[in-house]
Amino acid sequence: MTTTVCRCDVSVASVLPDGDARWMDTLNDPRSQPTLAHAPEWLHVIRDVYGHEPLYLSAEDRAGGRAVLPAFIVRRPLGGAVITSMPYLDSGGPCGPSSSVAALLVESLIDQARKIAARSIELWSVEPLRIGVPAKTHKVNLTLELPSNAGTLWQRADKAVRNQVRKAEREGITIEAGGVDLLPAFYDVFAARMRDLGSPVHARRFLGAGVEAFGTRAGIVLARRRGLTIGGLIAIRFKDRLTVPWAACLERYFPLC
Repeated sequence: MTTTVCRCDVSVASVLPDGDARWMDTLNDPRSQPTLAHAPEWLHVIRDVYGHEPLYLSAEDRAGGRAVLPAFIVRRPLGGAVITSMPYLDSGGPCGPSSSVAALLVESLIDQARKIAARSIELWSVEPLRIGVPAKTHKVNLTLELPSNAGTLWQRADKAVRNQVRKAEREGITIEAGGVDLLPAFYDVFAARMRDLGSPVHARRFLGAGVEAFGTRAGIVLARRRGLTIGGLIAIRFKDRLTVPWAACLERYFPLC
């Protein structure tokens, strides 16, 4: 662990989150608002599959105020290095009960970027950051509050959504849920859809490593029709949220729902 002092009352440390008790203590603090990107499991998934260098920062002041900031140094063949928090995910940035300590973490990340002559820093924060540059707001995360039972959720759904579900049932579409054993079927659909959209597709190993890293908190759901997989998603539970980072459906089956 390498520690640098940013101010006389705050220390910033580079840590490995899966072996650092303060990391989880910060995420478990009820005043923190961690997202899936702050989960320590991504350290091994992203580093081991894609080989990017982790840069996980943790800070604490003398009063006990804490914050953490996960990031990776992504060295691109063209354009040089970019520090991203967090790559391949829809969230990131600093997290912790102390906004002042979180701000110092961002400053520290900027210092690290200067040291390696990084081209830029990307902070996928779900909350505005006071860092002196305008934020890009062209992407959004959609959140649905889940009631205690499925019946209530069904009644809350828009009438058009309920009609789409009923139509899919009439067309013979069935649902299968499982674990990493369903990855090959999901990946075939996912890769085909990304190809149609002209978007680079993740390595199958990356998606599999993500599902395996979260164990029983992750799962794969498939939509099938007449034995053929036509859609699917990967869902991961972290804290009190179930996040769907990857989903796809073959376009020719859109009219069936």
